[in-house]
Amino acid sequence: MVKRILYDKARWGKGRVAEVLRRLGWRQADASRRPLMPASRPNAASLARKPGPLGAITERGSRQSGIVLGGLGSGGVEIWPDGRLYQWMFPNAAPWSGWHGHVMKAGPGDAPQPAPGDADFLVRVARKGKRPQYRWLFAGNGFALTTASHFWRVHKYFFIRAFPEIEYRAEYPFAHLAFRDPDFPVEVKLTAWTPSIPHEVKDSSLPGCCFDVQVVNRCKEAVEVSIVWQFANVAGFAVEGNTQEHTVTSDGNLTAVTMRGGLNQPEHNTSGDLTIWNRRHGRQQCDAIACNPYMQNLVWSLHRTGHLHGPLLPERLTNEEITRELKSWSPPNKGWLCVREKLAAGATTEANFGLTWNFPNHTLADGTRVGHQYSSWFADSLTSARYLGAERERLLEASQVLPRAVLDSTLPESLRLAMLDQLGTAVKNSHFIAGGRFGIQEGHGCCSFNTVDVDHYASYALSLLQPGLRRVINDMNQEMAHPDNGKMYHGHGKSVHARPAGGDAHGGYSRWDVCCQYALAVWRDAAWSGDRQAIDRHYPSVLRAVKLIASLDFYGIGLPYIEGGITYDHWHMKGAVGYLAGVYLASLRAVERMARLVGDAESAAWAHAAFARGLAGFEKHLWNGRQYCLFYGRRPKGWKPGDDPRGEPKHFEAVRPPEECCAGSACARADAFIEIGDTGTMTDLLNGDATARMMGLGSMLDVKRVNRYLDQVLERNVQEENDCLVNGSYPDDHFLDEWPFMQWQTPWTGTEYFFAAQLYAMGRTKDGDHIIDLVHRRHDRDGMRFDQAECNNHYARPLSIWGAYVARVGLEIDALDGLLGIVPPDGKAYAGVLATGTAIGRIEHRPGASLRITVERGVQAIRTLRLGAVRKEPKRLMVRLGKTTVPCAVTWAAGIATVALGSAVEIIPGTVLEVRLA
Repeated sequence: MVKRILYDKARWGKGRVAEVLRRLGWRQADASRRPLMPASRPNAASLARKPGPLGAITERGSRQSGIVLGGLGSGGVEIWPDGRLYQWMFPNAAPWSGWHGHVMKAGPGDAPQPAPGDADFLVRVARKGKRPQYRWLFAGNGFALTTASHFWRVHKYFFIRAFPEIEYRAEYPFAHLAFRDPDFPVEVKLTAWTPSIPHEVKDSSLPGCCFDVQVVNRCKEAVEVSIVWQFANVAGFAVEGNTQEHTVTSDGNLTAVTMRGGLNQPEHNTSGDLTIWNRRHGRQQCDAIACNPYMQNLVWSLHRTGHLHGPLLPERLTNEEITRELKSWSPPNKGWLCVREKLAAGATTEANFGLTWNFPNHTLADGTRVGHQYSSWFADSLTSARYLGAERERLLEASQVLPRAVLDSTLPESLRLAMLDQLGTAVKNSHFIAGGRFGIQEGHGCCSFNTVDVDHYASYALSLLQPGLRRVINDMNQEMAHPDNGKMYHGHGKSVHARPAGGDAHGGYSRWDVCCQYALAVWRDAAWSGDRQAIDRHYPSVLRAVKLIASLDFYGIGLPYIEGGITYDHWHMKGAVGYLAGVYLASLRAVERMARLVGDAESAAWAHAAFARGLAGFEKHLWNGRQYCLFYGRRPKGWKPGDDPRGEPKHFEAVRPPEECCAGSACARADAFIEIGDTGTMTDLLNGDATARMMGLGSMLDVKRVNRYLDQVLERNVQEENDCLVNGSYPDDHFLDEWPFMQWQTPWTGTEYFFAAQLYAMGRTKDGDHIIDLVHRRHDRDGMRFDQAECNNHYARPLSIWGAYVARVGLEIDALDGLLGIVPPDGKAYAGVLATGTAIGRIEHRPGASLRITVERGVQAIRTLRLGAVRKEPKRLMVRLGKTTVPCAVTWAAGIATVALGSAVEIIPGTVLEVRLA
């Protein structure tokens, strides 16, 4: 058993001593070795890991990520397991405000990040006849050891101790922190959260967040509790000679401090305002100080009276004191709130605080001002605060629906947690600019927005939870189709503002897979949300893009020939590439379905024939008798592997292979070229087959061959010792020459999750669960549960975990035709979340026996039900909506019962659909 060495962040910083010892193989039985560090208070026994709630993290200073607070496209800030706020993006800070290389410099379009040391809560508890006791609501020293640049926190304010331990429980959009200290007379918990409501765009895009502090009196006597929030003004933080002002507002039960900055440069990117606020209730009293940078000015008042307006020491001090023009050495101006209440023995109270912001001048490095959509809803941060305060209960209740439904589920724990953990990326990386254009950047401050190839994975989450935004994204992608040939644009750079199509032939138009992935996204988003008009709008662009890929069939085998230009953009693959070929076949299925819907029989027949021909080519040329090949290629006689160029080719127009390798050529004889079937094992090779299954387009490839290839991936690419599934391997362990990116040798979390979805889609539930367990262990071990890196951190591809959810549950969604299916791949019962493009609710499914569907938000319309794992043909079947029996007819084949309802029904909140089979 590995010896666990526990440490206190205050003394030992961020080193992972226990992990180092584990890797060194130091075992508990090795008593001859002396400890590497002295015991710290509290001792190791008191900090031993205890069983806790689902997904709980016990903080000891090793975590490097946390829940993102803030609405979609608003910037946000993270709360980490040590209780502090990090990565303040909302004041239009870099790198969120725009990608300008990897260099962060001050400027109107690329402001650096603020790093305030003062944005913390502290709690004071006074008991009769005893000196008041204090605690900061964080662990250790709170990263920055100073407060208001005024000496060391642990020296001057030694009596305000940090909590020795925090239990951090993440249930996006909620972060629950329980502060543990047996010496403190009250129990303190903090819930930090942001409104996040499926299918509600505005209320999921608010520029703000809430902090609910709960205090329980553990004493046998009454106590007086004061909760103080000091908050540094970061408005205008990158403005030279920053001019600021603070004001206090009291409206009914709302008390707020609004802090403005950059008044001397009102158009600066970081100029704007923020508001901290409290909504008091019951017997609570709240007072505020508009501005005082010096904690020492107020601490005596707090110590003597429990509030901020008491006596000052010395008396010459003032409550209000603002440094109007900040210099590099100036202490930060801070606003203050204090909530005070007397608690009887055993009593509980909750103080409701909030933070809102307004930084309307979002400006890119090239001077383009894109602004924020939230500015069209709220004039300033105080207006946002009033909205959040007034609507708090409604927003809170609605925001609890999704995490409650996900966590109260029979899905494996690591899958449930990952589904929620990844949603913060949609906030962290999104721009929601003035005018309503929306996008998610590939990585945090890196690469482009709405890159179609990465969205092929990431978009499952929004397709289920925010289909309105997916509609915006698809429309933006359609705008950028190249006017010459219909080729789709890779993605929007720097932000999502409008730009002319066709202007970037060698960069943004260098990808081929995006044409097929765009077609698949349009089909899935329309089918899952029932948006028939979207198909009418996009069908011409979809057909043109897929026909462009079909025109690349230079070998004459029904599959496109390419030289690079897919999401795995640093792998040298030249020929009929298995990854693109599979996605192309799936897109042909989507085209056929859409063509039939719009009445284009000719194109439907073309897509059907092209699919049949391509499928035959795939099985003939990409299967070598043992495995599916990375690519099938033809090379001229005398060719050697070193003859192919390396690097990342960027082609706008098609590049033909040598004439003797092409179909229809006079010299295209069997002996005129060499055939290559690359035997690299690519984890994501059969992406198209799984995509078709999850999107309701049916299976494509030979099932036995698919399973054999999946076995090969599990054997060759899983690294149990490193808790990962790498992207690829070769039998002799050599690697493709794609330095310095090493895409081949590394794990991509989004690909790992999608491979789990492939396994689920093939009925291999245990294998899929294991892959997701590996990923969860790796990120939890590294303290990066909420931040997965690929091309930069907070990468969007891992949002594919929501595709894994669809495959794991066996959901079939076609709202265009009123179809809802539950066909569990393992044939086992499922109880848990139902997420479709129209509703959020709960399913309770016992295969072959019963189904119960409830909806908490939205409407689920059903005309046909498909129920899987029904081993025998049902003799009787009953469907009820509430108390009303619904006429139906059932057919049974291959273990699936198809229930056709006499008329379409709608499940709304408060109603239940029940199906019973016998």
